[in-house]
Amino acid sequence: MTELLYSPLLRRTVRALHLSSVIRRAAYVAATRGQGFIRVTKAGVVAKFVTPTPENWRAVDSLCSKEPLLEPLLELIGDNDVVYDVGAHHGVYSVFAAHRGARVFAFEPNPACHAPFRANVDINRLDPAITLASVALSDTSGTMMLHQGEGVGVLDAVAADTGRGSAVPVSLVRGDVYAKQQGWPAPTVLKIDVEGYESAVLDGFGDLLSHVRVVLCEIHPHLLLPNETPDTILRRITDAGLAISASGSYQDIHFTQYVLAVRQ
Repeated sequence: MTELLYSPLLRRTVRALHLSSVIRRAAYVAATRGQGFIRVTKAGVVAKFVTPTPENWRAVDSLCSKEPLLEPLLELIGDNDVVYDVGAHHGVYSVFAAHRGARVFAFEPNPACHAPFRANVDINRLDPAITLASVALSDTSGTMMLHQGEGVGVLDAVAADTGRGSAVPVSLVRGDVYAKQQGWPAPTVLKIDVEGYESAVLDGFGDLLSHVRVVLCEIHPHLLLPNETPDTILRRITDAGLAISASGSYQDIHFTQYVLAVRQ
């Protein structure tokens, strides 16, 4: 049912009639039934997500409803996998991956996401299967401003509009460097959703990419770093020895592309 809420035509109509808040509140009440959480089933796994407000509910429900390759990815994850969830947001992918038996290392620099993320880990009783790192992965180390928009954070290097909400400084670190510093195992599954910063994240994994057998990458053509295109991002993935096995897209205000790649 909730897939209908993310129909581009319906969303444009609702915005034009200034009914967004009314529709969202009604959908929230119907979905949560006053419980403060929702149950979602994907790839045979039932997970709970804490939804104390319409905003929390929408952040989780939109991911579960609109992202076309969530379930195909989960079907490829098993007990022996090490999942790096880069751009973990409220933990939807992390929670489902851990329920599939994987060890999950999640990266989310946006401080507004940390409390919902931990609440979702707790309600699913998945501690210590999931570890959260509050850093932004990149191809270098340093700091950068993160602009907090409507439920997502966009790094300064790719922010199309630096007026997107308040901005906070976040730490940047290469994925290969951070994994070595923390003593973490190399990833076998890599999920990337970083609002245009995909190329820097992939470059920062270096030789660790040779251990990865599955990649799910969300690509935002309107937010890419200078001189990058969706094709240059896909080339990084295929050059690492993975083959594109599935793709999908979602059209809201902007076009978003999803790519699933598997090592042959």
